[in-house]
Amino acid sequence: MQFCHGPLRTIEHYYRRISAPIAVSISIILLYGLATFATYTTEIDTLATYRGDRSTTITDTELELMWSDLQNISAQPHPYNSRAHERVRIFLLERLSQVTTGISDASFAEIVEDNDSFVITPSILYEKNVAEYFEGQNIYAVIHGKKNGNPGVLVSAHYDSVSTSFGTTDDGISISIMLFLFEHFLSNRPDNTIVFNFNTGEELGLHGARQFIKHPLLNEVKYFLNMDSAGAGGRSTMHRASNYEALRAFAGVHPGLGSVIMQDIFKTGVIKSMTDFSIYDGVNLKGLDMAYYQSRSRYHSPLDNIRSTNRGSVRYLAQSSLRTVSKLSSSSTANVTSDNAHATGVFFDYLGVVVIVLSMKAFIGISLTGVIVGPLALGGLLYFLIFKKKVLILERRGWLRFPGSLLVLVLANYVLLRIISVQNRDVIYSSDLPILTIFSISAVVVVLFLQICEIISPGVSSLNSLLELTLLYWILALVGVVYQIKLSLGGSYIFIVQYIGSLLASGLALVPYTKKLKTHSIDSIQLTRSDNSQDSNQHDGTDVGTESDISFEDAPLLHVDTPSENTIAKTFTISNQTIESLTELAQFVFISLIPGVIFLQIGFFAVYSLRHAVTDGSPYILPYGAISFAAIAVLLPMTPFISRMLRTGGILSLQVNVVIAVAVCVTFVATLTRFPFAEQYPMKMFYEQVIDLTSASSDNYTYGGYTILTGVPAYIPTIIADIPSAKGIKPSCSSFPLSPSLNACSYPGLSPANFVALGSPNEWINVSMEEVSDTPGTYVIRIYGKNTRGFELIIPNEVYTSSESTLQFDIIQTPGGSNYTNSDDIPSISGKIYTIALWARCSLSADECDGSVPFVIRISNPTGSQIDYEAFRNIKTACNYDEWIPRGGPDLYDEGDYKEIGRLPALDEVFHYMPPWATFLKRTNGLVKVIKGLDA
Repeated sequence: MQFCHGPLRTIEHYYRRISAPIAVSISIILLYGLATFATYTTEIDTLATYRGDRSTTITDTELELMWSDLQNISAQPHPYNSRAHERVRIFLLERLSQVTTGISDASFAEIVEDNDSFVITPSILYEKNVAEYFEGQNIYAVIHGKKNGNPGVLVSAHYDSVSTSFGTTDDGISISIMLFLFEHFLSNRPDNTIVFNFNTGEELGLHGARQFIKHPLLNEVKYFLNMDSAGAGGRSTMHRASNYEALRAFAGVHPGLGSVIMQDIFKTGVIKSMTDFSIYDGVNLKGLDMAYYQSRSRYHSPLDNIRSTNRGSVRYLAQSSLRTVSKLSSSSTANVTSDNAHATGVFFDYLGVVVIVLSMKAFIGISLTGVIVGPLALGGLLYFLIFKKKVLILERRGWLRFPGSLLVLVLANYVLLRIISVQNRDVIYSSDLPILTIFSISAVVVVLFLQICEIISPGVSSLNSLLELTLLYWILALVGVVYQIKLSLGGSYIFIVQYIGSLLASGLALVPYTKKLKTHSIDSIQLTRSDNSQDSNQHDGTDVGTESDISFEDAPLLHVDTPSENTIAKTFTISNQTIESLTELAQFVFISLIPGVIFLQIGFFAVYSLRHAVTDGSPYILPYGAISFAAIAVLLPMTPFISRMLRTGGILSLQVNVVIAVAVCVTFVATLTRFPFAEQYPMKMFYEQVIDLTSASSDNYTYGGYTILTGVPAYIPTIIADIPSAKGIKPSCSSFPLSPSLNACSYPGLSPANFVALGSPNEWINVSMEEVSDTPGTYVIRIYGKNTRGFELIIPNEVYTSSESTLQFDIIQTPGGSNYTNSDDIPSISGKIYTIALWARCSLSADECDGSVPFVIRISNPTGSQIDYEAFRNIKTACNYDEWIPRGGPDLYDEGDYKEIGRLPALDEVFHYMPPWATFLKRTNGLVKVIKGLDA
């Protein structure tokens, strides 16, 4: 027994030295995480009670009016191609008229209906071989400012939704806020003109914004605020800003959320989705893009409804937009210099409390100063101390601990992510367990690595690691400056902040060496330290007072020859310990606390923004990479402090450390085994029903066509198996071309006859083609469609006989009443075009889209040569149907032949029988697409 006593004591000793720092490190990381996590998940109603600017505070009465408007707007899905869209448009016109007539003198206000038509070729949202024709229905509410000639402000949001969503947050909240803003500024006339663009067609391809930039009102505005949604509620954030003055308007009046990093991600093309910001910015307007980003799992789905949001979300965005527009429409903004008016800026918030804004010029100046002056100042101080003062600061031992920690962290995270991706890659979708797992295991790994380093070479100063840390962030800051200058990317602020913090920490570590101390004995100082740390030398394996045992953490390394009294050494030790403690605290704040919170904010923001995009087909590396980046970025600056903790010995009891170790293991196991989806965060799948009348099957599943569900391969077949009409049928599944990580599975669909239009699908669409009599080789195609505003012309590949072949398409007539036979109002569509989307303005409610008036398109060869009719034998056309009313909702169409419109049996079946952890959204234009050829 006595034989084992010595080894057991040794094991216990090293266990305490290893486990206590692990517990401390994990505790710090969890505290960081909880603090930042709470910033983004606190109940929105509590956050929305902010009363910083009394002049622009939303009252409860105003909030209730916006809420009432929102209920009306989002009563049903209201895509452009629906009767509900017409109802929302009429509601907006009536509300604007009501507000205007309620003001005694509203002569400075006007309501403009813009029914312009135009073509887009190619569409920025599709392939380069796609074109579109759109008949717009924008509404502009204009308040002319008190000071003519001042640059105005555009406030924009879209009132159409997608066909599978009620559109409460996308973009009903913004529309209800614009109604409030219009009424507010009617009563408080601004200095500068404000144009409110209630636009439509945004969900089809940003068409409402495209329409506005063709209108003369464009010449009256200089700044803009675009309000949209990339999620389904929570707090809105500022995604992008194209102008420093607009940024100042946002930051100067309301603390909020936002980071220039998101703007950089959009600019570099990492995120492909777009908002109307892209259109306005493209015509040199200067402004902001504000949007919701949380709960993207509900985005564009039936769960984006009034029940899933709350008044707090409305109040938060209303206050932000009111303060911002008030600032932009004031006379002071009109007088900015041309330089400021066109300059970009750097912005980020700190804990959602304050928004920090710098001009790009100022930011580059600060960054350049830091990367040039910082190394010179630090290097000069080191030279003075080492060569002039002859202070032994830098030790030969202890180098490469920091680079080693970086390497170990990167390898550990790579292995960890590989394990999670193989075992349960979708778990990030609905759970924060991967965040806790990656952070905690990363902390354990880096502490174990540093403990090994401490065992191999004990008592080494952490100054080496501080200098290595400063060097790394100096390199990153230098690279960031290059990108700032070349590409105007401001996201490198995270490395600038970290570099400045590490520079200050390194400087603080050197400050005590600059003091001229009384002559004293190193042996006396070390002896005094030994009295305070009873067994510090026992386990270091060195003798008291040897040079190898002295570091900055123990005592200044000075060459001294004359011993002094022990009392002098004690006095020096006490004083030095106090200075050392304060210095360490300041170092921790500069190098770890301030930058660490920023890194965590960015990491969590990226995770919460991107983790629900993986079921859209986005790479899984985006959310997981954000977690690993945050973990590494937070842990690396802590390595000097972890090393110091390791030298102090145990802090927590054995029992507490065991509990923490068990918790880390349980978290890891739960991450690998937890079901990845939940009712609160449902898996998204994409829905479409296609009835292809050109297929070999004459009845095409009895005119039910086939229903397509697209989503995560492991779950779509299981969902289809529970649908009654698909029982016993093996779905046909294949990789989705636009997102290879998803599978598209099809099965026979239920017939939508009389729910989409009267009669059978074969009667809903008719196509004819004839040669123009006076122009041989030129053809006219007529497309007739019932009860729809959406059409497509699909050109077969064989029409283009060579890579240089092109065609010219001219819109001649539309069901919306436009006739361009003898007009140049609509330009031709030329090129190698494979699909043309056609959107008409005919009224569904007034039965104008009854199939009696066709879309007429003339096709010719721009080179003048004739086109062979046989080349068009396989041309196809399509009608899209987007009306759907979820069961249980109000029946908006309860009269006449169309009382059943909006009841789609195949979609209703999916809606009713899908599991609670799943939801759906539209796959493309048209919940039901009917395709027909010339010979059908």
